Amino acid sequence: MRLILAILLALPLAAHAASTCPIGGGAVTLPSPETCEETTQRTMSLAPANGCTTRFAQCNENFLPLYKDFTEAELELASQYLQMEAYESAVDSSPYFLAYNLERFLGGDPNLPFQLLLQGLWYDAPRSYSDPVYMDNFFFEAGSAFNSAPSEELAALHALVAFAYIQTENIDSARQHLAKSLALGPATVIVTGYQLAVAECLEDSASLYCDPNTLSPVK
Repeated sequence: MRLILAILLALPLAAHAASTCPIGGGAVTLPSPETCEETTQRTMSLAPANGCTTRFAQCNENFLPLYKDFTEAELELASQYLQMEAYESAVDSSPYFLAYNLERFLGGDPNLPFQLLLQGLWYDAPRSYSDPVYMDNFFFEAGSAFNSAPSEELAALHALVAFAYIQTENIDSARQHLAKSLALGPATVIVTGYQLAVAECLEDSASLYCDPNTLSPVK
């Protein structure tokens, strides 16, 4: 089973390439084409530091996020969801949050909701980290990810959640998750460097490592 986290693989989301919205038939804003280079470097949000973003197309009129190729059954459900107040009240949020809420409504891949929120932290950091509702859902989904992640990913996941808690100024929770990350024993050079950087940010809020876009060191 493919895991949500995919931190060290940075698996891209499937992108809907059509130029017409599958619901309503309106125009679609397509992401700009990008040339990506393979890299092992990560930012402090653990995004791949290759200058690329995994953005998806979005319908111009109803703001439907086209983060995957929907089945006909999913499109019928999505049409219903777009009429609900819960959707209309969230259209100004990050498109990753819209995609997250839609995927939860569709009840598809149980791993995808957390991946969507994680990519929002990677590629829409200012809006995502500053949204308390977004972050509450991120921490909720992280709890499920802890249960499904293999042991070799847990150190990275706990450190990532610690960093996210720092961004929301929940220092006690940040310390708890960093301690759990460190207690898991020796990690890869990428994760070890990341743990040290998160620890520095935890102790010094002026540290460069408190910026989600700063490159994490490799130790």
